[in-house]
Amino acid sequence: MLPVGDAGGRPFGRGPDVIASLTFFCLLLLVFAVQLFLVPGVVFIPSGLAFVPGSLFGGVELAAAVPVIDTAGRMVNASQITFANNNWMSITKVDDWWGDRILIEQSLRPTGPFRVVGEIAAVPKCAVDCNTYFASWIPSPDSALLMYGLSHNRWDGVATGVYRPTFASIPAPARILLPADRCSLGLCG
Repeated sequence: MLPVGDAGGRPFGRGPDVIASLTFFCLLLLVFAVQLFLVPGVVFIPSGLAFVPGSLFGGVELAAAVPVIDTAGRMVNASQITFANNNWMSITKVDDWWGDRILIEQSLRPTGPFRVVGEIAAVPKCAVDCNTYFASWIPSPDSALLMYGLSHNRWDGVATGVYRPTFASIPAPARILLPADRCSLGLCG
């Protein structure tokens, strides 16, 4: 991202030259965001993470946004999304410190709908005073595997090796053909 010139007294930007930078910044946040919202054709980052005037998105109201991932029954929804074999995969440590499961969800589109395709137990490193709080995708050298990390914590805050993350992997989803791929093989209908 290139720096932009002086705001020249304009409180929220430097004119059209900043839109590309904001778009890039929002896309980065989208990749790492803990909760994603969608209005068809427009991505919103929850307020508090970034201030982006609605006018940059053609005046679409934030109130019209809907969750990309179903949040029903989830107290905290720290999700990360990756793209593997033409599938969008989400990993969510459900309910942060208080939860005990990790959900794996899959979608053909980054906008969902995502469907649960797996559940993994989030096992803390000790029986007393320990918990887990965040699962994240880790780049894998093997395209047949999706690697993830699980963050650990202690309720009492004592600094120990318990804080080190653990790592594991699951099989990557089977590669699916995108519409353009199917057509190039003569399979268009």
